[in-house]
Amino acid sequence: MYLGRVVERAPVQEIFRNPQHPYTRALLTSIPTIDAQPRQRLPTISGSIPHPQNRPPGCPFHPRCPDYMAGTCEQKEPQLAAVGTTMKLVASYIRVAEFDCSTSFQLVQCEGLACPTSSNRF
Repeated sequence: MYLGRVVERAPVQEIFRNPQHPYTRALLTSIPTIDAQPRQRLPTISGSIPHPQNRPPGCPFHPRCPDYMAGTCEQKEPQLAAVGTTMKLVASYIRVAEFDCSTSFQLVQCEGLACPTSSNRF
């Protein structure tokens, strides 16, 4: 949930294995690990949480989103939509490939919009 709205819904293991929403991914990257160096700073989400009564237009996470797409994300709030054939629902204009913590995220579909990578997996 972000600002009181569900941004991603799936079975717990699916959320941890394959996070799709940029906010979910950001939260999961901020989890400390036992392998971390002592006193290593955790990644943070840039920006500030908007006041719930002064929500930004479009996707409420777009002012803080590392995958923000100008002209899209601030225009219309994305609705929960099914991803693939799983029970996963995501409210985002951005979809990512299968999560692999050893590599960076690869954009694969942006709801029919121009994307850095255009292989439509979903």
